[in-house]
Amino acid sequence: MKLVKTKAKLRKDERIIGITTYDKLIGKAYSRAANLRYGRENLKVKQAYLHSLTNIKKYQDVGVQQKGSRIDKFYETYPILKFFERFRKGVAMPRNYLFFDHRYLLKKYGMKSIEYGNWTTQEDRFNYTCAMGIAFHDLKKVLGFNEKAIGLHGLLGVAFGARGKGRALAHFESWSWMINITRYKEDPALKNIKKYGIITRRTPRILRQLTTGGVGSFAHEYGHAIDYFAGAYIDKHRTEFALSNGRSTSTAFDERLAQKNTPRGCMELLLHKIIWKDKGKHSTYYKRLERTLKRSKSKGEYWKRRNELFARIFEQYIGYKLKRKGHYNYFLSKAKYPNSVYMTDSELKRVTPYMDKLIKSIRVVINK
Repeated sequence: MKLVKTKAKLRKDERIIGITTYDKLIGKAYSRAANLRYGRENLKVKQAYLHSLTNIKKYQDVGVQQKGSRIDKFYETYPILKFFERFRKGVAMPRNYLFFDHRYLLKKYGMKSIEYGNWTTQEDRFNYTCAMGIAFHDLKKVLGFNEKAIGLHGLLGVAFGARGKGRALAHFESWSWMINITRYKEDPALKNIKKYGIITRRTPRILRQLTTGGVGSFAHEYGHAIDYFAGAYIDKHRTEFALSNGRSTSTAFDERLAQKNTPRGCMELLLHKIIWKDKGKHSTYYKRLERTLKRSKSKGEYWKRRNELFARIFEQYIGYKLKRKGHYNYFLSKAKYPNSVYMTDSELKRVTPYMDKLIKSIRVVINK
């Protein structure tokens, strides 16, 4: 598939993080450091120093590790916990599928990057990589995408604990095509000691690894990635970047568009079925969302945004399809919000044929 991007531009509120502002801040910090070290006159030396600062990468072991290394001793004494195994139950992975090898996954799916935050341990990185590799395998089975399509033809990147934003468990950056999964939380007992000097019962690390952070959010964020990719490269629009029309909360139905068997037309029909039951009558699901919105103090209109409606139904759809195949994957899909913002089983079955149609319309093009 040859990527030709849409001319439609992202709205500022859909970029998640503004790259221009970030680069300016980093540039100012580096310039200040260079001025302090070399003064303002020596431009050539200053430029070389700036170049070295901006091209620093994470330092990791290189070459063949020799016997007697403290690294070997550490992992002999403290073996890595394989908590990723508890995320999934069902059909075993193919023996020749190296889901634990980040270099293999990067090449197989044509991803642009896998990033690890500075506070993730080697054990964290191993487990998150395994969970991601298994998640991609399950997504491939459900969606029918080929390997390069899963990686959005070289656009998609995944970060673990490296791009956290506020209190978000996970997020998708539509300007960089990065999915970030937040690392598990610190032990509350340690926080109590630091903040209040109170000793409380410790929470086992494996329990925090399995139940906190961005676990269960991967399908939701991958849904956002498909939404924006298909809108930007497959079924382009003059003004709208995403198929779902992004953060719009409009409930208007474009009947003419919905009659087209295109990704944008299929998305319009799917959202119509999610929002409306009959002409002029909202669905029971949408009514429930409106009641939740009235009670919510922090989320605002979030629950009713068209891109969020699609992403939540997409994550439920993935879980539903996996369940029908006889297994589950909690790293991919797990309820994180109040039950009222999710569809019931009967409501999900009603819209599943329309999601099937949307996925098929994208698959026909993305697999080329």
